[in-house]
Amino acid sequence: MTKIGVISDTHFSRGTQSLPGPVQAGFVEAGVRMILHAGDIVALGALRNMELVAPVLAVRGNIHHEHNEQLAPIKRIVEVEGCIIGMVHVFYPPPEGVFGRKVDCVVFGHTHSPENTVRDGVLHFNPGSPTRRRRERRPYFGILAVEGSKITGKIIRF
Repeated sequence: MTKIGVISDTHFSRGTQSLPGPVQAGFVEAGVRMILHAGDIVALGALRNMELVAPVLAVRGNIHHEHNEQLAPIKRIVEVEGCIIGMVHVFYPPPEGVFGRKVDCVVFGHTHSPENTVRDGVLHFNPGSPTRRRRERRPYFGILAVEGSKITGKIIRF
């Protein structure tokens, strides 16, 4: 089984250099092999520190800063144990229209609200935001578990 940390909409200020403690501890405790960031990173230093926990794959968010265009594509496909994960910051179904192919999971952000639902056999996974809650009472992040061709998600509130 492969565990993947999922985070989005961090909106880190330029002075912030690390993940919130509960997120970093959660990723380490889960033994994540990679971290997927679904956009709006903002501070490049914080991304570098995430890479101390596990390799990071990111997509560009709608909050544009000078490093975003060099840092991450608008969308990407990640394959883990034969499971196809599509990543994008702003997501409007259906997934095939976004990624041009069938995916097993869509990781997205933008709303700052967590989502962990299966629609038409595709896991729609938004980890919420660990730093800017908007309408949510608590901050969130997520963990995906991939085993064979099966993928499941868990939203973690702290």
